[in-house]
Amino acid sequence: MRFLAVVAIAVSVAIVGYAAPVAKSQEPLSGTPVASGDVITLVMWYEYDPGSDNLALRHLQTGADGGVNPAELADGPVVGHAVFDVENNGWTIEVGDSKFEAYPLDPDNSASTYQWLWFNGENDRRPATLVMQIQPTSGRFAGSNVEGMATFASRSGGNSAEQFASGVLVILLRPR
Repeated sequence: MRFLAVVAIAVSVAIVGYAAPVAKSQEPLSGTPVASGDVITLVMWYEYDPGSDNLALRHLQTGADGGVNPAELADGPVVGHAVFDVENNGWTIEVGDSKFEAYPLDPDNSASTYQWLWFNGENDRRPATLVMQIQPTSGRFAGSNVEGMATFASRSGGNSAEQFASGVLVILLRPR
């Protein structure tokens, strides 16, 4: 049940697209971000990019019913990449000029860089969710005193980038 709640929240955020606090008039993505009590939310569609063997990130567009048609997204511009060095547990997400690096929860255990939540608790069964803590290392968010997490809601596949296939990426950044 908890899994369904997490997926429902991720899908709700994905339907909205980029979500900024309603009470604020500032646009968090214009200019230099200012760390405040607000959470910055970035939402993108991802899919395997055979040309780079990474995940291509695209703007997420939904239909009137809130659904996503992957075939329509395939022709959209690539706005970034997610690069996974699985052997070294190195995870980098690049969006525009911004770069985010995942880091381990336990500095002595590189495998603690990410956490999977598998459907029915069965390894490799999709849909699944991959979560990691991230920090901005370059671009518009670097030096803005924010930290956050990236959540990949995976629709299908296995553990390799090609099998990882496609889904929704939600990046949440908050002030330290």
